[in-house]
Formats: sequence, structure tokens, C-alpha cells
Amino acid sequence: MLAILAVAMIPPALAESLEGDVARGRTLYKKCQGCHPLKPGKHNSWGPNLHGVIGRKAGSAEGYGYSDALQAADFIWTAERLEEFLRDPKAYLPGVTMVLKPLPDAQARADIIAYITAASSRD
Repeated sequence: MLAILAVAMIPPALAESLEGDVARGRTLYKKCQGCHPLKPGKHNSWGPNLHGVIGRKAGSAEGYGYSDALQAADFIWTAERLEEFLRDPKAYLPGVTMVLKPLPDAQARADIIAYITAASSRD
């Protein structure tokens, strides 16, 4: 059921051609987890906790010191916004301090988003 939910949360533009693979996303997320916890109640690390990021206002994880760019961002994270951000964080939101290099692989982005969505649905 989590996989179905995760696929449903993939941005419409990606959903037409790509379905996120939660298992592959979990493997890919290992590169992210050093900075971004993904468990409820887990304290922020080098980056904010991404549990529940979809549906959360940008720059609002309690207790995390965001860049000026993210503090000033006036949007709610959606799967589509997250996909665009992961494609090239510094182009999407100039001034962001995240060290992630652009992630040009659309399937990898869909898989990571599917995993974040699935992991966020567990408490």
C-alpha cells in the first residue's frame, strides 16, 4: 500500500512516464541520510529532518538554521517542487546552501521522492 501511495504522490509530469520505486529510493536516499534524518521526532542534522517534508512550508522545520533563501521562500513543499529542487537546488532556489550537486536522473528523483513519501507515512 505504501508503494501505491508513493506512486500517487509523484508529480503529474513525472507520473506520465515514471513511477517512483520505493525500494530503489531507499537505497539512493542513503546518500542523503548523512545530512537529512527521515524519522519522526528525529533532531535535525546538517540538514533539516525530511520526515513529512511534503506538505510543509519551506524553511520551517523547527530548530534548523536555514539559509536566507529558504527562510524567505514562500511555498509549501509538494512532490513536484521537491522534484524540481532535486534536479538543481541552486538554480531552483538561488542562495540555498545545500551542497547537493544537481541530480539530472529523473528516475532517481522519482525514486527518492517515492521513498520520502513512503517513509513519511510511517510513524
